[in-house]
Amino acid sequence: MPIKNYAIGDGFLTAQIRDETGKVNLNDLASTSGGELEQKKKVFRVRRLFELLKVNPNLVDTLIDWIDQDDAPQPAGAESLYYQSLRPPYRAANSPLPGLGDLRLIKGFTPDIIERIEPYVTVYPLEGGAPMNLNTADPIVIQTLDPSITQSIALEIVQDVHTKPRSNLIGSAVFKKSAGRCATTTTSSRTISRHGWPLP
Repeated sequence: MPIKNYAIGDGFLTAQIRDETGKVNLNDLASTSGGELEQKKKVFRVRRLFELLKVNPNLVDTLIDWIDQDDAPQPAGAESLYYQSLRPPYRAANSPLPGLGDLRLIKGFTPDIIERIEPYVTVYPLEGGAPMNLNTADPIVIQTLDPSITQSIALEIVQDVHTKPRSNLIGSAVFKKSAGRCATTTTSSRTISRHGWPLP
């Protein structure tokens, strides 16, 4: 619940706390933990998010090149050689994004695209690897877990998270149908699992 017009000193404070673990972490693309298969799953999630938001999924390649530690470009990517040709020139960071504001430096990320993806992405934690919190995840974010999760299934998952006890949720038909193979998810600080999601 947001804080509105809270009296502090000679002024007022308005603030809202948001859980970033309910979003897709772009810095997962730089994390090498879990091996090659895990890395492919992380890339898949970001590509699927872009597709759902009607954003060119090839931009994931330029994003990977910006945050990975090598200078070998992805098929549709851009490394320092490209950025050095700009005026003024600069280099690819080759490190995790410290904030979403840095997206403006990456090839292809226009203000419109950044505005479109911003509600669904985060850079926290910077090292990546945090499980998704279903309590706060948007249906579109839940759809990135697996291509079999349709919009209606994602909406049903969100409804179940807020209306069913955890024990009922784990065995619900929705989780049996939409078992994510691409990410660990958490709810109420514990992990829900079915067909690939770690059990509590």
